[in-house]
Amino acid sequence: MAFRCSYLPSVVWMLIFFLLMIPAMYMFGTFTFNKKIGLFAAILISVSPFLNWYGNEIRMYSLFALLTIINQFFFVSTFLSERKADGKISNKLWIGFSVSLIFGLYTHYFFAFNAIAQAIFFFGHISCIGMPGGLLYARRYRDWE
Repeated sequence: MAFRCSYLPSVVWMLIFFLLMIPAMYMFGTFTFNKKIGLFAAILISVSPFLNWYGNEIRMYSLFALLTIINQFFFVSTFLSERKADGKISNKLWIGFSVSLIFGLYTHYFFAFNAIAQAIFFFGHISCIGMPGGLLYARRYRDWE
């Protein structure tokens, strides 16, 4: 009887995904810029009418938004994190990026647009490595306080 067909367990899952979006966005904003930006982004997520609406619906949009935030966190982490002594990035970041990418693609096919945008940025960043500043300017603004 624990796995009956009911409306409530489905809505609870979507609510959990919506509530997990708030700290995920705070962590992403804090890691990328600073605590003020992270708090502002978390507040925007929490008062967004669309995310609140879809957080109470039995659809995949809450999970899609959560996986997009997590995927972007791992993607940006590969560029901003400290590298090992041999110049390589930690395997944990690549594993997290790959798992969130796979789950995101299985959640909604629009996640492919996120992956395409990341690929364009990645190849643009690789081609601009020799240029001063490159394509990633977030590190410059991390100490805005």
